[in-house]
Amino acid sequence: MKKAVLKRILPIFFSVMLLLGLGIHFPVRTLAAGVSIDPSADTVYVGDAVTVAVTLYGSEIYAYSGYIDCDGIFSGDTGGFAEGANGEGSVTLYYTFQAVAEGTGSIYVSGCEVSDGSSKEYAGDAACTITVIGYDNGGGGTGGNAGGNDYDDNYSYDWGYVNDYEVGEGSGNTNLGSLEVKGYTLTDEGNGIFSVTVSQSVKTITINATAEDPAAYVEGTGEVELSDGDQYFDIVVYAENGLAQGYALKVTRRGDKVALADLLSEVKETKADHITVSLLDGDKLTKEMLEAVGKWGKDLILNRYDEDGKLLYSWTMNGKDIKDAEGFTSFDPKVTFESKAKDKIDSLSNYASGKFISFSYSGDLPKNTKFSFASGTDFQKKDVVRLYYYDEKENQLTQVGDEIEVTDDTITVELKHCSEYFVTRANLAPKEEVKEETAPKVSTWKDLIMYIVMAVELIVILGLVAFLFLKRKKQKTTPQPEKKEKEEHHAEDFFDSFDDYETELK
Repeated sequence: MKKAVLKRILPIFFSVMLLLGLGIHFPVRTLAAGVSIDPSADTVYVGDAVTVAVTLYGSEIYAYSGYIDCDGIFSGDTGGFAEGANGEGSVTLYYTFQAVAEGTGSIYVSGCEVSDGSSKEYAGDAACTITVIGYDNGGGGTGGNAGGNDYDDNYSYDWGYVNDYEVGEGSGNTNLGSLEVKGYTLTDEGNGIFSVTVSQSVKTITINATAEDPAAYVEGTGEVELSDGDQYFDIVVYAENGLAQGYALKVTRRGDKVALADLLSEVKETKADHITVSLLDGDKLTKEMLEAVGKWGKDLILNRYDEDGKLLYSWTMNGKDIKDAEGFTSFDPKVTFESKAKDKIDSLSNYASGKFISFSYSGDLPKNTKFSFASGTDFQKKDVVRLYYYDEKENQLTQVGDEIEVTDDTITVELKHCSEYFVTRANLAPKEEVKEETAPKVSTWKDLIMYIVMAVELIVILGLVAFLFLKRKKQKTTPQPEKKEKEEHHAEDFFDSFDDYETELK
């Protein structure tokens, strides 16, 4: 009895377990991001170079970004980094620093992010500590002052020439050997002035500089805070004999509205989730720009202002919806509020009052693209307006989207393509039925394996069910030995009774 019950229960139990297993083979994929930093040596001398290896981790890395910095014990490769990758699970970067002072110093990375091409994940921060041993330099200190001279802090100097006052012995070389802000290219403006432009989201930079003469000393390096606009930072080279010469670093931090020409740099450098561009005459988005916005998943806002700084119109594109720039050679964001089809639209609208919108670009737009324009004197707050698309081929107006209530100084509509449009309070035509377009899902090898496993499990389950059904059916149709034996006994009893009855009759 127990064996029979087990035979019936066990197949059902395994079938249920296999069925439950269909949903647990492939958990949701995560980047499992992380970062580490490892130095080439734990102890170095002043003047020695040390290399650190920064490794970023993720399941599939197609882009990464972050910041690397150091304290005053070191100088070298610091600043932001952002590059593309080939989809492997880790990326290793190498940076070289020079020990400039005695003590215990740190080199660290922060704000690291990795992207799999469709989403980003925070990879975290990491740091390493290195001990720097100083040389005996005759009592004058460390960090380049090898001659042992005491420098007068009460110096005075002018840009571009060496101060003319009594100096000590030694070299008078006050030339810069190098000047850099990691991650940026400096421009030599002449007369000892260098310039660089950084992202609006950058709050600090680290200035690195070395003297041409190893016996000279440099001041003005290290981390500095930034504000919007232009700032000047002084870098001073003290020669071995006490001469001093000053240099200037002009740093321009972009405001909250960047030029389109700076978009490629801004999209890599900024930590913000959106970028606002102030459009100028003739500005066009290139395919490279659109691909970069999509790659880093930044929202792009393109604003056009009038001479008084008032907003005329604005484009908003969601970077996550820009899968690629296929079909785009360039995007001309220019818009005018006059139409070449004015006469036809007037006739179709029965000369309704409204606003014409004519786009320089013609074609489809990335998903969820929004266009905003100033309501001006055409519409008032609480007005209900409708957007109509003018189909030149069919010569008809079709309403796009829902009715819009004017709530402020701008009206925002969602567009799928650019053409001729008309905005009015009048109800002119039936609303356009917009069918949702779903992109075909691209199957991966992981999906294929999952489908195969699911198919095998279903076949096993169906086989078990069929086996149980046939077995039960066979049990019902096949005579049992005990039952047959009983039927034979009943037959013998019947014939014995019949013989007795026959005898009585005789």
